[in-house]
Amino acid sequence: MLNNLEKTPLRPYWYLSVLFIALGVYGSLSGVLPLTWIWFIVGGALAIVTQFNFETLKVSMGKMEKGSWKIIFWSIILTFITSFATMALGNLLFHTGFVENSNAVHTGPILARIQHLVLLSISLIGEELITASVAFPLYHLLAKKMSSKQAWIIAGLISAILFGLMHLKIYHGNLYQCIVVIGLTRLPFNYAWRKTNSLWGGIIGHIIYDLVIFIPAMFIV
Repeated sequence: MLNNLEKTPLRPYWYLSVLFIALGVYGSLSGVLPLTWIWFIVGGALAIVTQFNFETLKVSMGKMEKGSWKIIFWSIILTFITSFATMALGNLLFHTGFVENSNAVHTGPILARIQHLVLLSISLIGEELITASVAFPLYHLLAKKMSSKQAWIIAGLISAILFGLMHLKIYHGNLYQCIVVIGLTRLPFNYAWRKTNSLWGGIIGHIIYDLVIFIPAMFIV
């Protein structure tokens, strides 16, 4: 389905989805609303339904193509490589100091830490939905003016940058870290959407990537 998204018509009022995207970001990051871990999912899902229809949301969260686990594996590896490379580049060129993700700082009983990781994993599903709710309509509009490949690249870049900017609060306003190290290095997960023909390609890759980072920080170090 994701490979034919340009053929799915946008609803006339698709631009109202910006309100749902804003709701998802506000609910997840402001700390004002309860259940912060669910708002990305709510906002992203409602945005995609508003842009296209419920069937688009359902199919985009459908079964992955055969052989998808290889794509997910390499998307994780590539994200690690680009993350470390961009961090090294930032230190070399800009002497950039990097901020630790506050989600990895969690002390207390073991069960509380496990619960934290479970809720974090659920919120990552929402992060992919929010990112997709930006990339999907952009791709749909751009695909009418250029090749499908070019449209995916541009939509992916813009949505990845916005994804990075969502992390400004977590990383204390460090623009390089948010836009480059966090934002642009998530492009392999966008690629996994397309190659697996399902958002689950990026979701699973994103969850595994974060757990590989957070589990040692929370339980070992």
